[in-house]
Amino acid sequence: MRLNVEHIDLIKYGNGLDYIPDWNFEQAYREIIQNFIDYSDEGKYEIIEDNGYIFICNNFKPDTLEFLRIGFSDKRGTNKRGKHGEGLKMAMLVLHRMGIDSDIAIKHQNILLKPTTYKDDNLGECFGFDKFRNNLWVDENTKNYNFIVSFEKTSDFEELNENFFLKDEDIIFNCPSGRIVNHEKGKIYVGGIYITQMNDLSYAYDLNPSSVTLGRDRTIPSTFDIEYHCSKINSAYIESKDEEIELDDLNIDNRDFNYIDSLPEKIIEDVEPQDTQSGNIQFVNIKTGKTLPSKLNSIFFNNDRINDKIVKLKQVLIEKISPYDLLKEFESKHKWSLDNIGQIELQNIVTKSLNWVEKK
Repeated sequence: MRLNVEHIDLIKYGNGLDYIPDWNFEQAYREIIQNFIDYSDEGKYEIIEDNGYIFICNNFKPDTLEFLRIGFSDKRGTNKRGKHGEGLKMAMLVLHRMGIDSDIAIKHQNILLKPTTYKDDNLGECFGFDKFRNNLWVDENTKNYNFIVSFEKTSDFEELNENFFLKDEDIIFNCPSGRIVNHEKGKIYVGGIYITQMNDLSYAYDLNPSSVTLGRDRTIPSTFDIEYHCSKINSAYIESKDEEIELDDLNIDNRDFNYIDSLPEKIIEDVEPQDTQSGNIQFVNIKTGKTLPSKLNSIFFNNDRINDKIVKLKQVLIEKISPYDLLKEFESKHKWSLDNIGQIELQNIVTKSLNWVEKK
C-alpha cells in the first residue's frame, strides 16, 4: 500500500508498554471506532478488509498532528464519546504491545505513523510513533479516503465488530434522551458502543454520551444514570405507542420504569385508586386486580380523572377515620412546613384529639 517511505521523526510519549495493562484488543478496537465516529461527517466511516488487514477509513483532515498529544480533545462538554484525549494513542500502544502490526495514514499531509518503542536514558523502554513521509500511496481499496487506521485482522475481530457497535438498522425508537435498539434486553450502549449488561430492563438501550459519565476505560455508568435515562426513553416510547400498548403489556416492575414520569391517558384509564384500610391510597389495574408499584404513584396523583376519584374516596374514608388519625396523617405530611411554635401547637391539637368523641 505504501511506497517511497522516508523516516523523518520520532514522536515520543514516555509511557511504557505496560501502561493500561488491563486493555486488550477489545478495548483498543473500541477506542479506534469511537474516534472514527466522533471525527467523521455524521459519524460515517468505512471498514475495509484486504489481505489479512483491517482498514478503518474516513476523510478526517487534521491541520496538524496535535490530535496525537496526550490530553488533546475537542470533545469535552459535547455529545461525543471520547473526552479524555487518550483513546486512539493508547489503542495503538495496546496493538503494538500485542504484536499486532498497525499504522495511521494521513494522506493530505503525506504522513504515515507506525507505533514503535524507543529507549529513554531515564525512563527505559517507552512507546512512540515513527513518523514517515510517504510520497506515493498505492491503495486501490482506500483511495477515496484521507485518514486510515489499519491493523492485522485478529481471530475475535468479527465477533467484536458484530456485537460491540450499533448500526443504523438496529435502532427501533429514537428520542432526545436516547434510543431503544434491537439487541438482547438489558444491553447498554453509549453513543453506539457497547458498555455493559443490566438485568430487569424491558429493552436494549443506547444512551447519549452527554447523559452519562464514563471513565477513560469506558467503565460502567452509575446504576442511577442507566435507570433514569432508560426510564425517560421508555416513557417517550410508550407515549408514541399509546394506541397499541395496554397497561398489562408493560413490565412495570422493571428498572426502566423506576423514573418514568408519564403514561398515556389510554393506559391510565385502566387504573383506579383504592383504600388500603389504613387510610392510604394504592392504585390497581382494574382489568387484572393487580396492585401497581408505588413508583408510579406520582403519575396517577397528577392525573385529573384519578384525582377526582381520590377526592371522593377520601370523603368516604374520612367518615371511617377518627379525628386523631386524620390529624396524625396531616401532621406527618405538613409539620415540616411549620415553624417550631406551629409544630408544638399542632402536636397539642393532635394529643387533645385522642379524647374527642362524636357529638350525638
